[in-house]
Amino acid sequence: MCTNDVSFTHFGEVTDAIQRAKMLDEALDVLVGLWSGQPFSYRGEYYHVNEVMLLPRPVQTPRIPIRSAEVGRSKGRRNERRAGMAVACTSTPMGDLGKTGTSDDIRSLRAFIDGQRAASTPFDIALGGRPRSEDWEKDRALIRSLAEAGATWIEYLPPVTGGLDAMYAGIERGPLRIE
Repeated sequence: MCTNDVSFTHFGEVTDAIQRAKMLDEALDVLVGLWSGQPFSYRGEYYHVNEVMLLPRPVQTPRIPIRSAEVGRSKGRRNERRAGMAVACTSTPMGDLGKTGTSDDIRSLRAFIDGQRAASTPFDIALGGRPRSEDWEKDRALIRSLAEAGATWIEYLPPVTGGLDAMYAGIERGPLRIE
């Protein structure tokens, strides 16, 4: 999301990236607490929750999956904490992966995330944002190498820049499968 976009700023949303990150951290704490099924209170800089218990508790254990985007792009303390919270799935939009990235990048990302997580439950590394090339065999080889390295969800959507015709053509081509 472009934080200087009129559709964003005209609603009074916070645009400072550091403040937004702090708000996200608090929001994650609140969500996890509310999903516990136990009485929960919270006093943070941005959010306050008086004792409440939300039932029924989510079916997923230990909780509803949290998708933490852009984990691979920044390795700051707060981002590491988010990676550790990503119990069931972690993703990273890596638009240039395949142009400059390699399966070694995925192995490095997986090792980084594994080092931050307390849970041993599986998680996804989802990649997206890179348009398919015209050479499907080359793309299949790339996707296969990324999957072997640990990427579990690889989706390259049709380009938006080409307008509706380009999008329809991409949809018509269908998904690229490695099988």
